[in-house]
Amino acid sequence: MATESNQQTGDKTNHIVFVYGTLRRGHKNQYVLTERGNGQAVYVGQARTVEKWPLVIGTKFNIPFVLYKPGYGHNVIGEIYKVDNKMLKHLDWFEDSPSWYKRRKLFVTMTMDQHSLLNTTSASSQDHSAKDIPANPSAGGDFSEMSVDEKIECWGYVLEDFKEDLEKQEYYADYSEAVKKFGYEKEMEDEEEHYLEYVTSVTLK
Repeated sequence: MATESNQQTGDKTNHIVFVYGTLRRGHKNQYVLTERGNGQAVYVGQARTVEKWPLVIGTKFNIPFVLYKPGYGHNVIGEIYKVDNKMLKHLDWFEDSPSWYKRRKLFVTMTMDQHSLLNTTSASSQDHSAKDIPANPSAGGDFSEMSVDEKIECWGYVLEDFKEDLEKQEYYADYSEAVKKFGYEKEMEDEEEHYLEYVTSVTLK
């Protein structure tokens, strides 16, 4: 599986990124993708990883991690975005990559494209920030031909160095469903200041 050890973005102005946790629509860190000063992000569609990965929710602040153990866990559900170089660099900074998370190439298949999502009634009720990200993968890029069930190579952020206790956590396929079931993000909001400090300084090795 490919990785960019020096986190260079190269000459590409468009990249595909897969997000599976708090960066997803309707979750607390979606603002990272909606803030235009961070760069450009265009929503492409919902997706699921081709390979199985262990998605866990760990630490006392209930942070979602995909552990770098391919073949374990579930086909993880998330979203894919087209981003420019500026946004990709900002995501590296936000995820503290490569110091904490590693940005690696993953393969996903689309489960719902942006046209299908916009035609569902649940989209507007579930997502308070959908209006802030353009849902048009053909705008400024060459991703308009992506279709449901198509295999797509994209960037994803995974945790390679982790304590054994994270492996013992329950594996999830969908972070959004876990939030609905257990209310993890409410707990994070209750201690938001500590959460922000903690995720930038914690050592998980």
